[in-house]
Amino acid sequence: MADQSQIARPVAAQSRGNSVSLARTVSALLLALAAVLPLPGHAGTLDGNHLLQMCNNTVKILSGTAIDDEVTEAMMFDAGICIGMIAGISRTLISMREAGAGKRGACLPARPVTNEQAARMIIGYLEAHRDRLHLPGGDLALAAFRDAYPCR
Repeated sequence: MADQSQIARPVAAQSRGNSVSLARTVSALLLALAAVLPLPGHAGTLDGNHLLQMCNNTVKILSGTAIDDEVTEAMMFDAGICIGMIAGISRTLISMREAGAGKRGACLPARPVTNEQAARMIIGYLEAHRDRLHLPGGDLALAAFRDAYPCR
């Protein structure tokens, strides 16, 4: 049975209105920031080259093209980073839209985008802009979302 304090929290949070929206926005921004911070074993920040490799591994795993014996811990780590970046950026874009600042980001479609679709979209953007792969991966992933889902 659910703890009563757990049930009361969402109701209390709804009564705070804008502070909840601000808290969601801040949480989403922190998640997106965490996705582009330096990782153990990596020098500097995650760049477009690393992001391309990570999202390629994500697609291999999610599409089933990598058979179980081929899936390594490194590939799973890569997929976690790529999906984390997708989730962080998506949540940030949704929070920006809810806060009335959506036109500055990207406008996600009403129909949900799967992690595999988003990873393929990022890969497509990175492959089309190979001259930018030295730039931070988070910036490039956001640019991919803006390119694929411009606000009209």
